[in-house]
Amino acid sequence: MNCYLLKELGGARTPNIQNYNQTINYRAFEQNQPYKLPERSVCILNAPFDTSIVLFDPFPLFSSEAKKSLELFLWDCRYKEFIFLDQKNNKREKYFLPFFYRIKGRLGRQEDGKETSVYLESPWPKDIPVVYLQTEQQILVLIRLDLLESLMRKGLCGVEVIPVKLRTGGAIDAEH
Repeated sequence: MNCYLLKELGGARTPNIQNYNQTINYRAFEQNQPYKLPERSVCILNAPFDTSIVLFDPFPLFSSEAKKSLELFLWDCRYKEFIFLDQKNNKREKYFLPFFYRIKGRLGRQEDGKETSVYLESPWPKDIPVVYLQTEQQILVLIRLDLLESLMRKGLCGVEVIPVKLRTGGAIDAEH
């Protein structure tokens, strides 16, 4: 299975949200508790940000166009809506936070400058095109090639796409 790690491209302006701690409940996302998040959150911005069909701050967010691609591959995914309001420029952007299947694991070192090893503690179900990789430090997005191509056709930009080699077993000493 060809899969990739999606990461934020350095240098992008991320949403600077007023009253961040009152508006964003990152802990509910981190602990995979969508019921602790409202169906819709309105985020007032302090400054404009670089829009893209995928954002990684404050957590992985997908635009309406990207959500259409996700819905072609995922039938029972839960979403929470986030509306970013830029009052100074009179603009609004709508994004969705999906609650993908999660797999615990860790990143290994990069192999021959091309691929990064990803050690999964449990198998990635073949019928699921995108998962969250939950490491000790962060939650990352792993995506299959077919869904990645669909997102690219929708205009995916501002994202680093890193090819990964999946390995089973989350053992820390697996590569030594």
